Amino acid sequence: MMEPFEGMTWADSARELEALGYATLFAPDHFDEGLGPITAMATAAAATTELTVAAAAEIAAALRLDPDDVLGSPFVLVGSVEEIVARLQERRDRWGYSYYTVQQPAAREFASVIAALT
Repeated sequence: MMEPFEGMTWADSARELEALGYATLFAPDHFDEGLGPITAMATAAAATTELTVAAAAEIAAALRLDPDDVLGSPFVLVGSVEEIVARLQERRDRWGYSYYTVQQPAAREFASVIAALT
């Protein structure tokens, strides 16, 4: 996907593709404008339930890493709300991290994670 569907956010576009039955979402490794590929895929992963592994694979390909390394990284959050909450709690216990920066395109979708944590 080069850009969100007209009149939709990237997250809404990813949800629509998932609802239509798509199992994988690909984004180019660069955009002329808008989101970068890692932010785009992380936003899509946070907004969907079935595209997590595909998003991790896309991020991994862009960074030339293994998808498992992306999922285990303390710097990347992808998955369902429950998966992200579990990862945040695990990372707090393991590394003492309790503050994260959320990029603006994912801020609304991340609100459900914050609500689940409080």
